[in-house]
Amino acid sequence: MDEHLSQLSFATGTALHVGGDLTHTATNEDDHATRNGTICMDGTGVQHFEVAGADLGLPIDDIANNFNWGAMVVGQSTQTTNVILQDVIDNGNRGPNDTPEVLYLSGFPQGDNGLSIRGGSVLNLNGLDAYVGTVNGWVHLNELFSPGQLRIPYDDGFIQLTVCPADLNDDGVIDLNDINIFSNGFLSSDPVADLNGDGLLDLDDIAFFISAFNAGCM
Repeated sequence: MDEHLSQLSFATGTALHVGGDLTHTATNEDDHATRNGTICMDGTGVQHFEVAGADLGLPIDDIANNFNWGAMVVGQSTQTTNVILQDVIDNGNRGPNDTPEVLYLSGFPQGDNGLSIRGGSVLNLNGLDAYVGTVNGWVHLNELFSPGQLRIPYDDGFIQLTVCPADLNDDGVIDLNDINIFSNGFLSSDPVADLNGDGLLDLDDIAFFISAFNAGCM
């Protein structure tokens, strides 16, 4: 089931389970008091999640009233989910030149991590910025990627930068040019071919590329 919300409030420690997409049209942060709750994206297949926060960067002491969530759980231990961030709706926080809104997952005062990924599930950033509070402080997820990396392990799953991981030249088309880039990178030990971000060039990267190429853009 998809959720399209205009107003939402979490009591401390509560959770909302969403089996489909989650979007909302709210432009007043006071109507979206979610910093004390957990959003569980635990459906099957692909789910979309609307981001709405203003990009305040890091470090940051207090992000109250910025459409931040307390925590997000992606997938279940026995069920894989692919959550794709999106900024389809302007919730009033886009920046100059219509730069996109972002996601803040603040964690909780007791020190819980703001993001959990379970069962090999994937959080796909889709080119959007995401900031997560952890027991060790704030983390800008996009900065965890080394040059050329498209997917990296995180928790019990993965974070992915783009919805088209096989589009290695970023031209919006998956074709022979991408095959050549991957093949040449693999043979020359170029990190561009380390698609699963484990620091190795091996059969896992070949399998990942073939799967991503066949899947196309999600």
